[in-house]
Amino acid sequence: MPAATDGAHVCAGWRQSSDGKLAVIRLRQYPTNEVLAFLFGVSDSTASRAIARCVPALERAGMDTM
Repeated sequence: MPAATDGAHVCAGWRQSSDGKLAVIRLRQYPTNEVLAFLFGVSDSTASRAIARCVPALERAGMDTM
């Protein structure tokens, strides 16, 4: 997989859909990581990593303030 430096491949495969949705919900509603984890059926640390992966790509795309 190519390097994630350009943001195009930050969230790939299953993660592209789920991580992106998780990050957008975080930016629009500001729920805690625990709430996001519950909604997506993952651990709170997984939710935190998903946000850390996707928000920088959204920032580069100018969509970080949703």
